[in-house]
Amino acid sequence: MKIYGELAELVEGTFLLRKHAGQNLHQEFESLAHRQIMIDDIFVFDDVISKDRQDEIESLMLGPGINWQFIPDVALPISELKNSNKVPTPAMAVSFNDHKLKYFNQKLYTPTCGIAFNAASKINFQINDIINSRSFLQFPLNDNIKKPYNNIHIDQTFEHLSCVYYVNDADGDTVIFDGLYNKDEYLTEAKIIKRVAPKKGRCVIFNGLRYHASSSPSTGVRCIINFNII
Repeated sequence: MKIYGELAELVEGTFLLRKHAGQNLHQEFESLAHRQIMIDDIFVFDDVISKDRQDEIESLMLGPGINWQFIPDVALPISELKNSNKVPTPAMAVSFNDHKLKYFNQKLYTPTCGIAFNAASKINFQINDIINSRSFLQFPLNDNIKKPYNNIHIDQTFEHLSCVYYVNDADGDTVIFDGLYNKDEYLTEAKIIKRVAPKKGRCVIFNGLRYHASSSPSTGVRCIINFNII
């Protein structure tokens, strides 16, 4: 696969750095995704990585060395919020890698990408690439802005898998809906088909075109890492 920049890839515990040139990333992602069999089930795995790795990642993400950035909404870009009556849910975020922006943070990507590879291996899904990975940090909200769940969304508009890893024990379920993205149809109704409670070391992996939403914690902080994989 052709990609921009340097990416760290976990292969049987060994990190390999590889450089490639890239051209039309979006078309290439779509082509690769269509070669994979997309899943329709929702899989939840506890202890997807060892207890020691769970502790290391929690210490990393909740420690003093993360350059968190404020975002007005945990799910939607500002441009989409401006043209709607949706109530935003503020949060903090940090990016690990983003192919579209040609961004790669080795300090955060390298110790965490094994989560996605472990989760994918449990469903016999061979990862071609992690096209986007990032973390979100959410805080308890006042009752006047807190909602049963935050804005419904998808991460990408082409086929991919979404893998959500819970960094710490918290509340604030991930809510997954029955609706799938269709560029020719606007989602007007959505039925909840699964709720996944955060638990340190747990991950949920599902079809990334399935609409989903986070919810805010009632006490403490909620930290997750989100991977978009093809």
